[in-house]
Amino acid sequence: MLGSMFGQCMGAKQIINTQELMEQINVIREKAAEAEAIVKAITGDIQRLDVAKRNLTGAIQTLERWAMLSASIIVGSRTWRGS
Repeated sequence: MLGSMFGQCMGAKQIINTQELMEQINVIREKAAEAEAIVKAITGDIQRLDVAKRNLTGAIQTLERWAMLSASIIVGSRTWRGS
């Protein structure tokens, strides 16, 4: 009888431990999902900033080339008139 009660008690503890373990697993899954959402938001922001940087770099290069072309046309027209 005592052995039977001990076995039932151990079985109940195992069920409780299993339930606690499942609760902990669910909490960890929720935290992992939150962390994943945060990482996605951060990487999305970084990607947008990277695209903006590429666009700005391209615009600056285009303006620099336009300035060089304009300067060469002005210099070329002055030397052509002077000839």
